[in-house]
Amino acid sequence: MSKDKLVILGIHFAHDSNATLIVDGKIKCAIAEERLNRQKMYTGFPYQSIQWVLDEEGIKPQDVDYVVACGEEEPIGDYISIISLLYNRKMKIGFSVKLISYFISLIDNILSMHLRKKITSYLVCKILSNLVFDKDRVIFVDHHLAHVATAYFCSGWQDKENIIVFSIDGKGDGLSHRSCIIEDGKIKVISKSKDYDSIGLFYMAATQYLGFIPLRHEGKVTGLAAYGDHKIIKDIPSPVEANDNSFQNNLISSNEKRSTHWIFLKLLFTNLSLFKQLLLYSSSVKAHYVKYQLLKFYEDRFKNYRREEVATYAQEKLEKEVVRLVKKQAQGLKKSKICLAGGVCANVKLNQRILNIPGIENVYIQPAMGDGGLSMGAALYIYSQKMNESGLEFHPFFLENVYLGTGYSQRQIEEELKLYKLKYEYVKEIEPLIAKLISEGKIVGRFNGCMEWGPRALGNRSILADPRDANINDTLNKRLRRSEFMPFAPSMLEEYAKDYLIGYRSDHIAARFMTITYDVYPDKIKEIPAVVHIDGTARPQVVGMKDNPSYYKIIAEFMKITSLPVIINTSFNIHEEPIVHTPEDAIRSFKENAVDVLAIGNFIVH
Repeated sequence: MSKDKLVILGIHFAHDSNATLIVDGKIKCAIAEERLNRQKMYTGFPYQSIQWVLDEEGIKPQDVDYVVACGEEEPIGDYISIISLLYNRKMKIGFSVKLISYFISLIDNILSMHLRKKITSYLVCKILSNLVFDKDRVIFVDHHLAHVATAYFCSGWQDKENIIVFSIDGKGDGLSHRSCIIEDGKIKVISKSKDYDSIGLFYMAATQYLGFIPLRHEGKVTGLAAYGDHKIIKDIPSPVEANDNSFQNNLISSNEKRSTHWIFLKLLFTNLSLFKQLLLYSSSVKAHYVKYQLLKFYEDRFKNYRREEVATYAQEKLEKEVVRLVKKQAQGLKKSKICLAGGVCANVKLNQRILNIPGIENVYIQPAMGDGGLSMGAALYIYSQKMNESGLEFHPFFLENVYLGTGYSQRQIEEELKLYKLKYEYVKEIEPLIAKLISEGKIVGRFNGCMEWGPRALGNRSILADPRDANINDTLNKRLRRSEFMPFAPSMLEEYAKDYLIGYRSDHIAARFMTITYDVYPDKIKEIPAVVHIDGTARPQVVGMKDNPSYYKIIAEFMKITSLPVIINTSFNIHEEPIVHTPEDAIRSFKENAVDVLAIGNFIVH
């Protein structure tokens, strides 16, 4: 690597850990640790991800100018695995280590913010030193600023005077939200919320109450919400409204020194005894206390309701409050373009509501909007800072695709097929055959090119099927062991998207990455019933030839056969497993009957 190149390695070492490598402001590669170690939403240090991105570009640790770690004030107790890995990477976390973790968490909760930063910095720098990185080149970036940077800089929008950026999630670095604008090429925070004052925690509590896994299954709540009757729950107040309706008048603050208040914190702390207030001094403890109170709220209010109504309630409150925030701040600052990141912004129905706010021209959602995209944001943020220090401005670029992960050659794929003694056929022009198989009702596992970055499979690690068969959803859900109420997404040719999606425009970049829903024209629903949810919406991937030529050809060939420019696309994985990464992962899923046909590279396996 030439010394005149500025090489920045971004890492995120907590929930859904990951790594990104950028050179001179260009994203070279990025990967989540879960894809490599096969542990869903892995929490821990991204050892394998770091090694992979360096190997992919032929870079040694000493060639890296800056290692940017996301997280300045994260709870140390959550990272006990990091402490054990300092001394023995393969040490298993047993009961005794967990006990130590709980003790450290208790101490951590009463530590000052400054001391927490010191300890976190020491631990991370120690690990990176062991990996031969220069600890003096390690920089820490705030959780939400990393979210903001990854949304803004990847949007491609140059008219910065018209942009407002929101980072909204459960919690991170003591906050649950930041609103930012761009001034003189720099990110300026205009509003923020404490981590215990979190709309994300509100939704997570609903996820847990419904028997799902928080931080993983919030999408199930969104899908389930469409089945509830909003009339049944419309009179149920939020935890705040039950105490003081007047609090709703003071929801939003544009003052950076004050929090933006969400819907449920009124009286949670103000009526506590002095002793309890001291116990809840730590922001981290307050967040746990809020989660406990919210879970109790759901248990008290909804014990006689169906789970569908609970999901509807949570979804409607989420939409109401976030739209309130975005609308007030965007209109107050006269901004009409919205950039979004953070785990809450994985909620595709919410994103549609934001796009539909009067006066909002467009919405961009970072494709890896959750914590799985933080390493990219951290690296981009520091690159922009270094440009500013040099008297230059780093302008947003359009992240044209997210195929930033591992790719495999035809030779490597064939070697795996031989190893597993599978009967296969090499097909030079494979796309027409794949389209024909889909039209005949076959479920096809497609493994091709470089793996996607972020939570969505976008044609290279996807399961493909016919959208005309409404019963295919039941078949797929049973074979993939997924929830019966979860809708499947349509991949559609960009030339025809406007014919199916109400309000779609070609400059709606969000639609290219399955990050937003649209209402589907009623007369089109009967053509593609398998990809339209019960509420009449669809979460599309709009595909252009330049986005993914092979995938585009598959859909185009399917259209030649059926007259429909749409196919089903769902991620290639069994439920609760990460999306397939290697040919071996794809073959294993095939052998477990996830798909009828495996189309891997230019090989067909029946």
